[in-house]
Amino acid sequence: MAEVRGSAPEEVPAVVDLCNRVFRPKGGDMGAEFPLLYHPDNAARLRTVWEGGRVFSHAGYLERQAWILGARVQTAAVGAVCTHPERRGEGFASQTMADLERQARTDGCSLMLVSGSRSLYLRQGCRRAGHFETAQIPVGSLPVSTATVRKAEEADIPSLIRMQQSSPVRFERSADDWRAHLRSGFIMCAPADTWLVEWPEGPAAYLGVQRGSKERAASVQEYGGSTMAVIHGLAAAAGEAARIDVLRMPGDYTFPLLGATAENRPQRAFGGTVKIIDPPRFFDSIQDVLFERGGEEVADGLLLAADLDRVTFEWEGHEMDVPTAELSRLVFGAGPGDPPFEMSEGPLESLLPRLFPIPLPCYGYNYI
Repeated sequence: MAEVRGSAPEEVPAVVDLCNRVFRPKGGDMGAEFPLLYHPDNAARLRTVWEGGRVFSHAGYLERQAWILGARVQTAAVGAVCTHPERRGEGFASQTMADLERQARTDGCSLMLVSGSRSLYLRQGCRRAGHFETAQIPVGSLPVSTATVRKAEEADIPSLIRMQQSSPVRFERSADDWRAHLRSGFIMCAPADTWLVEWPEGPAAYLGVQRGSKERAASVQEYGGSTMAVIHGLAAAAGEAARIDVLRMPGDYTFPLLGATAENRPQRAFGGTVKIIDPPRFFDSIQDVLFERGGEEVADGLLLAADLDRVTFEWEGHEMDVPTAELSRLVFGAGPGDPPFEMSEGPLESLLPRLFPIPLPCYGYNYI
């Protein structure tokens, strides 16, 4: 009889072997690429199907706090969902994903970010959401810099933490987390380096950069600190690449400085799918952000009733029900090219656009 459950610490190597078989058939080690996900301390969050002492399916998540404009939201980053080729078609992936969502809620998570958009996730209520852009910058157009640009070392972790904390939308990341990321040498499944930009006064910015080549652009998947300092670090971080792409960090209103010499700024949605898995807890977390946006009248007059299936907004005697599966498009906005969330007519139609969208956290080093 197949059993769906969390893994034990001593079972993690078998789970990694399964994931390597599915995702790295030509070589590579998921355990090395994602040291926090596959850490023995995270074994219970590797939701798996076992039978006869073998693991046949996996859906894993990493629980971390995210900060969204001062709101602290407990988040589950989900990925590496797979089934052994011998047992596909038996519903194991759906079982592990449903089990994962239940466990993530038990952990206190209210937001789930999934690194994929396959039908399995859509059936579970995950949706494309969020709005991101990338500045594609020819290295030859960048200014000559007098800043010191070097690869970050573990001794720089206190500086990395301080610079990351200046970002209004970010994941909470401990010194141990940073240490694991620096040692792994990966970001978003690709070999990467963390670069530090220093003024004479000290560190001013960091860049998490997927390495490029003469034929392929380098790619900045996370940055923090001074955006002007980021500009001064791009040429060195690009290496031999002729172009460096910079993903806009959510909440960064100085990004046009980076894009000033860009040859293109393509827009896109979040790279995976999103679901608010515990609406009551989520809206409790972000209520101060909404009240600050809406003022006293919203704080006094907006009524919100939420359960796991839907949220009901009531304003000036008018109600609007939003199913949980559609909440992420309302709260974080629809991605470019996706149909916008449809508002019902009435007072809520003018109120809710004052409150939403709020920025969606960007994976960066927290990609799973």
